[in-house]
Amino acid sequence: MSLRNPTYNELAQAAHFFGAAFVVLASGRFGPHLHWYFSAALIIYALLKEFWYDLHYERPEVSGGIKGGIVDFSFYALGVLVANLLLWVKC
Repeated sequence: MSLRNPTYNELAQAAHFFGAAFVVLASGRFGPHLHWYFSAALIIYALLKEFWYDLHYERPEVSGGIKGGIVDFSFYALGVLVANLLLWVKC
């Protein structure tokens, strides 16, 4: 499979979204406010990974450059947001 295949990009976006949502939802099971700390940690992690690590250590055709970083970060952030909304509705 080529990295230029659109399916690869969709798979990566789904993994960013569901991975972030799972971490926040799982942390919500261990304490009433713990998910906020995990949400903040995930946002910081996503910022560092997408805008520093990927730009320095991945090839531009793999990372997609700054535009790819924005797209990937938005799926991390969307996963965190949806998970927090689900936890809020559950309360």
